[in-house]
Order: sequence, then structure tokens, then C-alpha cells
Amino acid sequence: MITESYAARNIADRDGLAAVLTKVLGRASNASRRVGLALPDSIARVQIFDFDELPAGTADRDRLVRWRLEKGAAFDMTSTTVRYQVIGRTEKGSTVLACVMKSDILAEYESLVVDRGLEPWSVGLASFQALNFYSPVMADPSGSGFTFVWIADGAYVTIVMDRGGPRFYRSREIKGGPGADAAGRLTGELEDSIHFYTHLDRQQQADISRLYLAGDGEMTAAVAEGMQSGTTMDVRILQPQAVIPSAGNDLASVAPAFGAGGAV
Repeated sequence: MITESYAARNIADRDGLAAVLTKVLGRASNASRRVGLALPDSIARVQIFDFDELPAGTADRDRLVRWRLEKGAAFDMTSTTVRYQVIGRTEKGSTVLACVMKSDILAEYESLVVDRGLEPWSVGLASFQALNFYSPVMADPSGSGFTFVWIADGAYVTIVMDRGGPRFYRSREIKGGPGADAAGRLTGELEDSIHFYTHLDRQQQADISRLYLAGDGEMTAAVAEGMQSGTTMDVRILQPQAVIPSAGNDLASVAPAFGAGGAV
């Protein structure tokens, strides 16, 4: 029913998807009309910027972030919605996590819930919603960084959390379909991404020794095995019951929904 695309129409069967949504919502016991949305990462473009200083006014800050996006964008910024979060740094300045989506595509998803008398209160990408959901079990008292990998149907996202916030983001399709070959390629790409991040600063290389994998059960197991045999990282597979004890293994793929619900 959904074709994940940044530039093209996403919902191919609106009536069918609306019927599924209505059925699922009919089972919900929560009387709240607020709804959290976890949208596919592939419909957005994510950029992470460092600023020595940001304007105090919201409008000026909005213009600066959009200008920075447009300046270096390798994608069409026409008719887009920009959302961003300012994250403090231990050193001078701020880091900005910016997300860009086509406005008409975002409206496709939001209108599905609005037409049912609901309010899209929280809208985010699946990878970050899953990251939010699992954050209680990934936190380290020492504050050390880690890599979180969300593996979905046909795609995966790598997020490096370091110095209190996301410092690296990469979303890629899993080429060649499922299977051992795909897992091997994904393992190699993960190793390259982590090596790239940890060696960004030649004077102070980052120590990212923990790797968390979540999502597609078969693929996460294969990638975990490859990373454990090929690296010295502490590799762990995350399951929903680590956060919600009553959740079953069959709910691993809906961790972003748990994360989106927790944000409502």
C-alpha cells in the first residue's frame, strides 16, 4: 500500500490503508486523540550541522538552517517542510539535527489520521523513534558513545550517538534483497561507516565500542554474527521486551511505533 519515496507519491491505496488504520484504532483503549507517527526514513533527508553560533530568534534560526540545507543539498528542496532540533555540545557551539520532507508527501500521512478526527501530535522517522524507544537500555553512566542500527524491510539506518546526541546518520537501501550476501554487504558497510566516524577528527579519534542492532530479526542476527567475528565491538541485539517485559519477539519490527507512542 505504501511506496517509500522522497519525491514521488507514497500511498498507492489510500482507501485500503485507511481501512487498516480504522480497524487498528478500533482496538485501542486509549481515549487520547493525539497520534504519534513513525514514518519511513527513505521519505526524508537528514543532515547534521555544527554551528559556532545560532541566532536567538526562531525565524532567523529557521532561515539559517534552511539556507544551510539548500547550500549543500544533493536533493530537491522545492516545496519541503524542514524540522530540526538544536543539540548542545560540550565544546563551544551547537549541533543541529535537521530533517527535510516534501510537504505534499508529509500531508499524505498526516491527512490519514486527521480525517479520522485525530491529531498528529508527534511526527518522526522510524529510526529515531526506535532509538528513542530503546534509549533506556542503551544509556551508559560513563556517557560513552554507541552506534544504533535500525534494519527494516529493504533498508537500514546507522546512527552514531556521541557526546550526548546524534553525530552521524546514514540511511541506505539493502541492495540485492535478503540473504547471507546482503548481510555480508551490510556488515561491510557498517564497518566502513563506523571507521569513517571514529576517524573524522585526526587529533582526537572517537571511541565507539558498542553496537546495537534492532529491527528485522533474521538480518540483525546475521549482521551481529558478522560484526562479532570481524570487529572487537560489543554487539547486542535489541528486543522490545528489554523495555516492555510483556512484549513478544514478534513485535520487534514495530519498535518505532512504541517510540512514537511514547512521544505523544
